[in-house]
Amino acid sequence: MFRIQYAVSAILLAGALGLTTSQANAQEAYKGTFTLPYETYWGNTILEPGTYTMSLTGNCLRTNVLTVDGPGGITTILSGPAEITDTQRSRVLLSYVNGVYAIKQLEAGSIGKSFQFAISKAARTKAHAEATEELPAGIVALSVY
Repeated sequence: MFRIQYAVSAILLAGALGLTTSQANAQEAYKGTFTLPYETYWGNTILEPGTYTMSLTGNCLRTNVLTVDGPGGITTILSGPAEITDTQRSRVLLSYVNGVYAIKQLEAGSIGKSFQFAISKAARTKAHAEATEELPAGIVALSVY
């Protein structure tokens, strides 16, 4: 009986320590605001034009959680590991392909990190479907403040 109580206590303690560690790692690492002038894909999420506030949580060694709050509500975007950068500016880089905008990179200068995002299949499919002619691809940089 004593062993069962000891085992249950040990499991509860381990669970409590795990929750505490998770909460400590979930502290906000970065916060910024940017304005999108165009409908833009961020992964599979479509962001309408408007002003957005984002905050980044995570330990930057594994998965980072980016919360974006704007005209369409709140959405969560997962990012993989960040690259270390020496830039001091913060900006969002949009890729423009055949009339479709997609966020491809977040440079968070204040924490010296850069995050890459893949252009989703939905964005590529929409760009292909709407293309009446091949338009030049480009990059648009938006400041984050």
